[in-house]
Amino acid sequence: MAHLESILKMKILPSTLMQLRLNTTHAAAANALHKSSANSAEKFLTVSGKQYKHDSWTNVTPRIISHIGRNIYLKQNHPLWLIKERLIAFFHWKYQNRRSPSFAVIDNLSPVVTPEQNLTRSSCRPTIPAGSLSDSYYINKDHLLRAHTSAHQRDLLRSGLREFLAIGDVYRRDEIEPTHFPVFHQIEGVRLRYAHELKDDPEFRAIESPPGEQTLTKQASHTQEAVDLMTKIYRIVWKVNLDRI
Repeated sequence: MAHLESILKMKILPSTLMQLRLNTTHAAAANALHKSSANSAEKFLTVSGKQYKHDSWTNVTPRIISHIGRNIYLKQNHPLWLIKERLIAFFHWKYQNRRSPSFAVIDNLSPVVTPEQNLTRSSCRPTIPAGSLSDSYYINKDHLLRAHTSAHQRDLLRSGLREFLAIGDVYRRDEIEPTHFPVFHQIEGVRLRYAHELKDDPEFRAIESPPGEQTLTKQASHTQEAVDLMTKIYRIVWKVNLDRI
């Protein structure tokens, strides 16, 4: 009987060793796959279904990313939707072109923009806080979440639009308090005016040539008189009416 036990053990032992080797191999493969997945997650970030490579500029958090695509301002009867619709109705009533609304409504643009769009393309100086790592959510060096809807301004103007409302969610690294939150919404109205629309005077110049000095209240290419006329129009026509809404 003792001899038989030895034989049985000899027969069982190789099978057991083989099973141990297989388990060890499977564990090693699973561990390698886990490491590979972890490395992949460290290198790429998925935003709105598109992958972006991580780099030293990446500071956007999963919590902030979770807000992208919610589009609560597009959900019927949501408080933001009601405000948006009321503002759109005002502009369509106030400004019409041959009995049709002159202001185009742009509310479906991706919040992912380039640093150029976020700053220089919106006629802002690159030194303003919205471009720094401490104030903006960067996906990587070449992409970030827009800090304002002005990020789309120049592209929309170049597309041929003269009057439009740009609406969307914007992102800034603000401290949460009663009047600030990292995710909020903007409605931006843009209207181009020709020189003769500002002032019926052949001597009037709206453009500086060569460009003058850029200040906090005017662009270098505009004359101060043109800026003053546009400001007057804003105060009298837009602000007074909008305050009544």
